Amino acid sequence: MASKMASDDFDDQFLTCSVCMLHFRDPRVLPCLHTFCRECLQEWATKQQPLECPTCRTQVSLPDQGVAGLRTNFYVNNLLDFAAAKKGAGPGVPCQVCEGNVEGSKSWCADCAKLMCESCTLLHRKFPLFEDHEVTPENALKAEKDLGKFHRKRHCQKHKNQELVFYCESCNALVCTACTVVDHRPGKDHDPVEIATVAQRKKKTLQGLLQDMDPRLKEIQASVKEVERKMSNLMPTKEAATDQARAYFRQLADLLQKREQQILSQIDEQCRADGKALQTKKEAIEFELAGLTSAQTFCQQAVEHGSDVHILEVGNQVREQG
Repeated sequence: MASKMASDDFDDQFLTCSVCMLHFRDPRVLPCLHTFCRECLQEWATKQQPLECPTCRTQVSLPDQGVAGLRTNFYVNNLLDFAAAKKGAGPGVPCQVCEGNVEGSKSWCADCAKLMCESCTLLHRKFPLFEDHEVTPENALKAEKDLGKFHRKRHCQKHKNQELVFYCESCNALVCTACTVVDHRPGKDHDPVEIATVAQRKKKTLQGLLQDMDPRLKEIQASVKEVERKMSNLMPTKEAATDQARAYFRQLADLLQKREQQILSQIDEQCRADGKALQTKKEAIEFELAGLTSAQTFCQQAVEHGSDVHILEVGNQVREQG
């Protein structure tokens, strides 16, 4: 990433807070390594408890000082300095010291992290307090490709004019020369070492961690691509499944309709057959009824109006019919 940042057109996203979408102001880094403006985090912390990282939602346990106690992201500050210095090398940019002079060449003080006009640069060099400051003139500023030239020098909180040049491994703290004499004197309790020595060792450790992370990163990237592939296939798969389901149910509907017609036809045929049989039975019963009715009428007339001889004849005839 450092090589990318060293170019004139490095990605502005590295300088932009994802909460306010502006360039970082006093960038603070969370334990999850995501960086935000101090003010943005303070406002975010008032809206939720416990505090969660706005990016990854990891819960954050704030120090006693609150957001102000979080570590400053000095690397982001260096990127901001680099961007400001490269932009300031152009015409029409006011001096960051006198805030008025836009003419002439500019110089960059790495200790003050300021762009200065020629007059302020000359005045700056005259002060004994600033004689050790690293000042880059405009011609070198415009041609500069090395982000390392824009690292702000870190000064001791206790000894304001002392630069942090040692690292006390016992206390896990950056200290200045004065600290090694007073609070971090070498001995059984303190072991101050030059920062460059410790940084080189830490750098190797970080490089090892980065190498160890590569397989996992590739695995995660492959997983993301696989999920993206499945997501891209989701709608076509849905449409194909929908078409298949509709075709299946249309087929079922056709089969049901045909079966319905078959059953209705069978019902009609059975009904006609049953109706014909019942009609035949009805005709037979009606024929028998007509015969009985006729015999009844004949017998009734014989009983009511016939002579004795006629009644005997009818009685014998009815007995033979029975």
